Amino acid sequence: RVLDTYGIIGSRHEAYTGVWVGDEKIAAIGLSASRWITMHGFSLNVSPSMSDFDRIIPCGIDDPTKSVTSIHHILSRTGTSSDALPSVSQVRERIIEQFATRFQFHTVYYHNHLEKKASLFSYNPKLSRS
Repeated sequence: RVLDTYGIIGSRHEAYTGVWVGDEKIAAIGLSASRWITMHGFSLNVSPSMSDFDRIIPCGIDDPTKSVTSIHHILSRTGTSSDALPSVSQVRERIIEQFATRFQFHTVYYHNHLEKKASLFSYNPKLSRS
């Protein structure tokens, strides 16, 4: 749903996890269980340095016909100017809005590990972008 707001069509891949745009992976999910504790999360590539993925095998997918992409990479290919590309903060707000709408929450608590702070986000669905 977040990708849809940027005009990007994401889908599932029959053989791999995550969200794909054609043969390019744009989002990953993770789940871990250890010592009776579970952890989960996801990542959505907004504007990483795409060359960094050349040095690793992303998500263990060693298929030369598959690659990794990002919101910025896709939008740039479609002619979006660099000053019109969304920031990580803008994408985060869209993620929260879509999460709140999908699960009918009005308040979402999230932890920003980069800024080492927790935030409370109140969302009014009546003011949604739809």
